[in-house]
Amino acid sequence: LEVAAAVKFVEAVLADVEAQLPAAFTAPGRPLRFAHGFSNGAGLVQLLACVRPSLFVAASAFATQMREGQRPMGDSRIALLQVSGMADEVIPYEGGRSRVGAIFMRAEDSASLWADFNGCVAPTTKRSASGVLHTWEAGVPGGPRVVHLGLADVGHGIPSIASRWDDYELGAT
Repeated sequence: LEVAAAVKFVEAVLADVEAQLPAAFTAPGRPLRFAHGFSNGAGLVQLLACVRPSLFVAASAFATQMREGQRPMGDSRIALLQVSGMADEVIPYEGGRSRVGAIFMRAEDSASLWADFNGCVAPTTKRSASGVLHTWEAGVPGGPRVVHLGLADVGHGIPSIASRWDDYELGAT
């Protein structure tokens, strides 16, 4: 999909859902919409968050970081959880050309760019045998934060072993 077509499609889906469930999306200031995607779906989430951050208050992207050249834009800020396998052979954690042909940023650089865009403060970092957790807290009270979780020995997937998540205190994003 081209960017404009993807945005138009998602806006149409959101309008249809909100017309059928209007009470589910009411909140002061901004509709309560959240986006989540895995792999190509996470690529769409990252793209939408970059070009139309006002569509969502928060997003999570599993197994995809931003592509080279992508940058968040606009006046709205969005909380982001990015989870990447450090052994991913489809979308390389260290960035570069993927098996699908696209060129991706380093996963940690992608999250850092989101944190800069959101005006977050310097990250806290936790490392363990299971991977790395970077958390950028909001730079203003009530502002969005960014969390990046890099999982060691995980490829292009979401681990099914809950103990991997127990190494980190993720808190609310």
